[in-house]
Amino acid sequence: MAGDSLRRSPSSRPATMLVIDGDTGLDQLLKKVIQEFDLGLTLCQVSTRDLDFAVLASSPDIVLVNLAVSRVCLYLLPEMQQMWPEVRVIFVAESDDVHLYAEAMQLGAYDFLPKPLEPVQFGIILQRATQPARTKQRAAAT
Repeated sequence: MAGDSLRRSPSSRPATMLVIDGDTGLDQLLKKVIQEFDLGLTLCQVSTRDLDFAVLASSPDIVLVNLAVSRVCLYLLPEMQQMWPEVRVIFVAESDDVHLYAEAMQLGAYDFLPKPLEPVQFGIILQRATQPARTKQRAAAT
C-alpha cells in the first residue's frame, strides 16, 4: 500500500520544497502533481516578505520560485546555492523569455518552466529533482 512506503525511519526526513509563490493556481497544480507522482514532498510556502525567515529556518532539497511574484530571487540563486550546496532551484515564469531562461540557467538554476505548466512535464521534473533526497532516505532506512 502507498502509505506503507511513506513510513520513514527516525533518522530520515521527507524531501522538502520551499515554494516562493503567491499564485493559487500554481499551488493547486503543485499539490496535485505531488500526489499523482507520489513524491512525498513536504512543502513550505512563503511570500517574499517572509523569505528571510524561511531561508534561515529551513534546508530545502528543492526551491520552486514563481518569478512573477519575485524576480529578485533570480539574483539570490548563488546565495541559496552557497547555503544549500545540493539544492535544486526551479524557476517558473509567465513567459518563455529566452533571455530570462538563459540568465537563470547561467546562474545555476536546476530548471526553468514557462507557464502555463503542463502537469506531466512538471511532475517529471519534480520527480527527477527529488531523486537525490529519496536516495538518501532509502540509504538512511537500511
